[in-house]
Amino acid sequence: MAGELGGLREDDLEALAARSIPEGPARAARAGFFRYYCGKGGPYRAYALLEQARGGGIRGIRPYLADLAAAVEAERGRELEIKFGAAEDCLRRGEWVTGKALLEELRNHSDHPFLRGRADRMERMASEIAQALLREKRFEDLYRGRVEALGSGGAVRVTYDFRDPAQMEAFEMVGTEERIRGRWMVRPGGLESSPETAAVRWRTPVRGDVEVEFGLTPLEAPQNIVVALYNRKGAACHYAVVFGFDWIGRSEGDPDDTAEDRFGMPRMCVIKYPVRAEKVRWREEDSWASWKSRLVGKALDSRRLEAGKEVRVRVERRGAGIRVEADGKGIWEGEDGEYTEGHLLFFSDCRCRLGPLRITFTP
Repeated sequence: MAGELGGLREDDLEALAARSIPEGPARAARAGFFRYYCGKGGPYRAYALLEQARGGGIRGIRPYLADLAAAVEAERGRELEIKFGAAEDCLRRGEWVTGKALLEELRNHSDHPFLRGRADRMERMASEIAQALLREKRFEDLYRGRVEALGSGGAVRVTYDFRDPAQMEAFEMVGTEERIRGRWMVRPGGLESSPETAAVRWRTPVRGDVEVEFGLTPLEAPQNIVVALYNRKGAACHYAVVFGFDWIGRSEGDPDDTAEDRFGMPRMCVIKYPVRAEKVRWREEDSWASWKSRLVGKALDSRRLEAGKEVRVRVERRGAGIRVEADGKGIWEGEDGEYTEGHLLFFSDCRCRLGPLRITFTP
């Protein structure tokens, strides 16, 4: 392994090199020369030991210290260059806390020639980090979730772990306006729907690109679990990402829950609402054609959810493209650019559980 020989570490080898000499300047000189000639541990340790020996009265040390001083300066310059580059990478990735820590380390060496020429850039970086962290704190108060600012483009990622009931304040129930009687409730680590049809809307409006990620666990046979993009109060114009599509219920003439499969309607899909299909004519092919004409894109993979089994869902809208993934695998993809702003809405005709939930968008 690097830095080891036969199980001995660099400090062990140093101790062996000076083991016959008592503690004091002479021992420091012997260990320092070992580090100097063997190049073990970089120049810092050799310089420290030989400086200790010189301070203790050992003669002939200065030429070695002069040589090591140049090596120490060059080594520190390389280290500072690497840390400076890492800090810049953190800013590009939006890793503000790590970037702040790196800048604080660099400031301890602000008199180094490498950093003196970059003082203005470091101040701008520090200001950008401070503003981003302040923005995250302000957004956390607003959205009631954990917020990460992503890069300099203004995008943020809001995470709800649903361990705090106060996170529910970021959502509002959709009730009688759509004849919905059920509720969504915060449970430890998740958001659960009641047995009756339930819908909840994220209070924050979104516009343009958005990404929604969450764990989805149907607690019973999955039926019409929906993530609606760009929902608007009182309007039926939105994209519905549907899991377990089920138009005709058992009490309405489909006791075996097979109508959707017989008429070729996918159970997992993206539908562009409004849809004009008469329920009394569900046995007729043209009623199902109305649904199919409103599909956005096509299936990439056939999959059906199972009661009690969690799947990690990712819904992305980028430009006109809409993509749905389950456990990292694409299951649906399509394009439609008509609806671009509104609210996120979560709907279910069955008991299910969401969480943790992450929403990435640009406020």
